[in-house]
Amino acid sequence: PREAAEAARRARREFRELRRRVRRRLTPFQRLRGMLSLRSLGFGG
Repeated sequence: PREAAEAARRARREFRELRRRVRRRLTPFQRLRGMLSLRSLGFGG
């Protein structure tokens, strides 16, 4: 259980860092377009 908790913490930390890197590469317009995409509004398949 302890090792699983440590692995989960490490995975969350790595995922946060990955999201930060992706956000830095996107322009504000690309980020806005992604938030307002049809898929994010529930119209995707």
